[in-house]
Formats: sequence, structure tokens, C-alpha cells
Amino acid sequence: MEQTQGAGVHVLWRWQDWEDRYRGRYAVVIDVLRATTTLITVLARGAEAVLPVAGLEEARALARSRPGWLLGGERDNVAPPGFDGGNSPADYPPERVAGRRLVFTTTNGTRALDRVRTGGAATVALGALVNAGAVARAARASGRPAVLVCAGTEGVLSLEDVLAAGAMARYWPPEARSDEAQLAAWAYERMQADLPRALNLARHAASLRARGLEADIGWAAREDLFDLVPVVGTQGWITAGL
Repeated sequence: MEQTQGAGVHVLWRWQDWEDRYRGRYAVVIDVLRATTTLITVLARGAEAVLPVAGLEEARALARSRPGWLLGGERDNVAPPGFDGGNSPADYPPERVAGRRLVFTTTNGTRALDRVRTGGAATVALGALVNAGAVARAARASGRPAVLVCAGTEGVLSLEDVLAAGAMARYWPPEARSDEAQLAAWAYERMQADLPRALNLARHAASLRARGLEADIGWAAREDLFDLVPVVGTQGWITAGL
């Protein structure tokens, strides 16, 4: 595994655990099922930029204000009425998103991004299994302490996010990992041989299967699919980064 120089790494199990003491750190927001997985995929397929928005009506108003902007996201795993797509990577093929901007809102993931962005992180990057190696290398290369922020589900820990955090935490030596980062790395190492099965054990995966979204789980389990590190800019827009 490639190693670079840098400070230590910590893991938060839920975005609600972000505190002022994490200001100035390199933050990676992780929502494997499905927001960060989908947004990383959208940018890898050529979208110009994505704007995560916490509120449904705010997202609708922004999309209406600019002809040509796409509107995507979900509530209860379903695209709201009038949206161009949901929270599934399959909704955003390259021919649809290339060169375009997307306003995006979800039940939990975009709230996590908003909390960390407004909470004083020096950098806010998007992470998931699909770009775990790339974002971990970028975080280490920054030279700042890193905090891997799991989105969680309904305010509690999510297995899929912990596994992605563990895949990233392994890029730091054990002595540079917090106890939480070490636990995440151990969990990943225990389950890395069959990540699709591991993700299907997660509580949130059951609700996706009930909606017929099994393919999204399989896509989210594809580790290091993209060499891409999306970063949130000063105006809140996310661009492809590395």
C-alpha cells in the first residue's frame, strides 16, 4: 500500500458528532449508501459541479432559478416529484450529466456535508468505497490531521460507512490512528474479502432492497473504482478535484 507523510486520522461514527475541536482538519464525509457514492460517480461521469442542499424546497428553488441545472436526490429512498433523478448512480449516465450542474438533496448525506462544511473544516472531501484509496492519499498528503465523518443512518452508526472509513484509515500507520480509526480498519480487514456481502448486512441495505435498489448496493461495494477526490468549494459547489 502506498504511504505518504501526514498527521493522524480519527473517525466519527455520525455527522452529528462533529464538534468545534475538529475545525481546521481535513474532513472526509462518507455516505456509502448512497449520497457520496452517487455524487462521486456523477462527477466521474463528467458533471461540471454538484451543489448539495439540505432542504427540499431550497433545492427546488435553486434548480428552477437556472435553466439547464439538474435536480436530484431523495426522501425515503425515492426521488421527490419533479426531480430529474434520485440518489442512484444509474440515474445519472454520462450522456445526461456531462458538462452540467446538479443540485442535490438527500435525507441524510447532504445534511452531513452541510454540517461539516459550516463547522470549520479546512477541507471537505467526499469519500466512499469507490474512491477510498484516492481520498485517503489526498488527506495524508495535506499534512493536516484528518477526520473521517461517517454519515450514519437515522442518527446511529452505519456498517457500510464504517467499512469505508476503515478502508481509508489503513493508509495511516497504526500509531497514527485514533482508537475509532483502528476499530474501523479492523472491521474493514475482517470483511474486505466480500464487500458486497458485507454491505448487504448493513441495516440501511434492507430498505434499499425493499425498493428494488439492489444494484446500488453492488455499485457502492466496488472499491477504488475512481481515482477522484471531490472537494467542496467556498460557495458550496463540489467539483471533481484530483
